[in-house]
Amino acid sequence: MKSIHERNGNCELTQEDVRLAQRLLDAYVKVETAGDAQVMLSSPGGVQVNNQIENLTIKTTKRTVKVQPPAEAIASCLPMRNYALYLIRRYNDFQKADAEKLGSGKYRIIYRAMQRQFGAKWDMVPRRRFDDLVSFLQTRILKTKLGRIQHSRGRRCFKTYQEFLDNCHDPYDVADHQP
Repeated sequence: MKSIHERNGNCELTQEDVRLAQRLLDAYVKVETAGDAQVMLSSPGGVQVNNQIENLTIKTTKRTVKVQPPAEAIASCLPMRNYALYLIRRYNDFQKADAEKLGSGKYRIIYRAMQRQFGAKWDMVPRRRFDDLVSFLQTRILKTKLGRIQHSRGRRCFKTYQEFLDNCHDPYDVADHQP
């Protein structure tokens, strides 16, 4: 009986076994799902989930987890994403011109405002809400000090989406990505 027991594996853990066990624990990932989930971990695209899932919790020791945007998000449509980013940068440029506002917080305000308004990070907003996001950003630009001054003088503060697409030098076909 003793020889059979010893053939089945180590009875004592070596230092190497302890290090290996610790590495396994450090890399441990626990996935909790709700609904009819279909989850793939360590696939080439990362974590992939079907559209029916309402709640996905990923627990990992890594500080950041990259999430691919859903197909219906603005981030998955390059022209929409770039136009929204153009408007965000435009807003920040107009804020930068306002010498009365101090500190770096004046640039982060827009991101928090979009999060509050749309309930998601700006590029994860659904495409169907693209017009709402654009209107929100354009209004915010026009409410800046420089925006009010330029608008009162009849100067334009930003390009329209169509003008942005027309001036785009990217060969990416944007015909199918109209809002």
